[in-house]
Amino acid sequence: MEGPHELYSPSFRPVFELEAVPQATRLPWFWATRLKSLPRGEQTVLVLPGFLMDDWATALLRSTLTRLGHRAIPWRQGINRGLRTKYVSALTAYLDEIESPQVAIIGWSLGGSYARDLARIRPQRVSQVITLGTPLVGGPRTTAAAAWYAKKAYDLDVLANLQAQQARQPIPCPVTAVYSENDRFVCPAACVDPYHAHVQHVRVQCSHFGLVVCPEVHAIVAETLASSA
Repeated sequence: MEGPHELYSPSFRPVFELEAVPQATRLPWFWATRLKSLPRGEQTVLVLPGFLMDDWATALLRSTLTRLGHRAIPWRQGINRGLRTKYVSALTAYLDEIESPQVAIIGWSLGGSYARDLARIRPQRVSQVITLGTPLVGGPRTTAAAAWYAKKAYDLDVLANLQAQQARQPIPCPVTAVYSENDRFVCPAACVDPYHAHVQHVRVQCSHFGLVVCPEVHAIVAETLASSA
């Protein structure tokens, strides 16, 4: 699969995410026009937010899924405060409580790492995984949060090695990795999975926050859910 190859630590500035505003304002028109041409479904879909984000950040994506007939579920864990084992344990218990034979999981940014973990822990419960701008290589070092982790006394090399060990573990369900070469929070090359040949990669053009508010990404998610239903 051709894609970006250079790994680096992005230098993030909030002004970059202003690009997401006009993308989000296009959603009402998208809902009124293009939505009717997208495949509908009745899947249960768990949507996980990114680093330092809460369920409000994925509300528009969940709204699109609901309009298409899916049962879109928020993560309900409060603010995603980083790489913590407690989230994996809590989400596993949460997944077990969802009244559906199988659940598709969409993870934005760091949320995608949890989505992949859940697919490994509960393979019989997870039907597919879709990651949006999720760093799959290099750990936090390939994100603009690298400095935050360093200030918290995390060893970035240790985290990168730990992620590499975890990433090599098989993921039994279909996986789609959506990434943007315009992403200035997560290194685009880090969003490409080098470990699993079955992962489908989709390149888009939007900001990091745009990955959850951009109509084109919403359409990709809808089509991907339908293709693996």
